[in-house]
Amino acid sequence: MIPSPEAQAILNKINYATLATTDVDGNPWNSPVYCAYDKGYNVYWGSHAESQHSKNIRASGKVFIVVYDSTAEPGQGEGVYIQAQVVELTHPEEIVAAHALWRKTTGRNVCGGGRCSCCLLA
Repeated sequence: MIPSPEAQAILNKINYATLATTDVDGNPWNSPVYCAYDKGYNVYWGSHAESQHSKNIRASGKVFIVVYDSTAEPGQGEGVYIQAQVVELTHPEEIVAAHALWRKTTGRNVCGGGRCSCCLLA
């Protein structure tokens, strides 16, 4: 689903988000992540494969993402709230494409080392 023009404007300037998940017992977990968006505004991020939120995503496939400017003055902020199903990318060509998008968007590598878990908002 293509977001509203207002949401697109926020997503086009902010690559930092919080990602909320729950573990198999229903305990909440919130993680800061850097994101990249493709032309269809699919959201991609990369995390260590054994991080708690990566484990939670593999277990449930559910996330709640908030993209916002944390430096905005009180009462002046805007954000995008996304409740979604997500999938972990497993095909090598999808992972390579996600990493290329990440580098193009942020100028950085998606994962600092170790086994990476790349996810896509479904």
